[in-house]
Amino acid sequence: MVICQTGSPAYGAEALRSRSRKKSHWLAALTLMLAIAFMCGSYVETRYFTLMYVSTNGMENTLQAGDIVGCLRSAQVTRGDIVTFQRGDALMLKRVVAVGGDVVDITQEGKLTVNGAETSETYLTTDYTDGGDTAYPLTVPEGEVFVVGDNRAVSVDSRNAAVGTVAVQEILTVAKIRIWPIFRFSRL
Repeated sequence: MVICQTGSPAYGAEALRSRSRKKSHWLAALTLMLAIAFMCGSYVETRYFTLMYVSTNGMENTLQAGDIVGCLRSAQVTRGDIVTFQRGDALMLKRVVAVGGDVVDITQEGKLTVNGAETSETYLTTDYTDGGDTAYPLTVPEGEVFVVGDNRAVSVDSRNAAVGTVAVQEILTVAKIRIWPIFRFSRL
């Protein structure tokens, strides 16, 4: 038998009940805080920010299959942005190389030009760009963008009639940061 400091067994039992109540209040408060954090996070995630798992190698070397990127919902799209959009059942992740009014051409040497100037694309896996089944030169319609994957040899993108140019309203998000793998964490 344990004797408490006051010598009263009733006081010891009351102290244990009081500690138990404090623990349950603390646990309830922690649960409530976690629930609120989850709801706020879900709201932010669905409204402003989302994560995307890269499942193909069409954006190598910039992004590889297995990477996880953080994407922002944005009305602003500029050349160089990596964007997501839907084509059929596929959620696609591609780089914007031309915007409405730009003239895109792919030379016989496989060089991509925009408005007559050869593009500087240090992220490419190969210097050669196949023209796909699109007729060039192509003027990108206003309110649309021309997108391509960084790994041009395997990417299905605006060079293919099945994808074509992408209306700005169809763009879901702009990829801003690589989150996973952690050792390749970087801005995009």
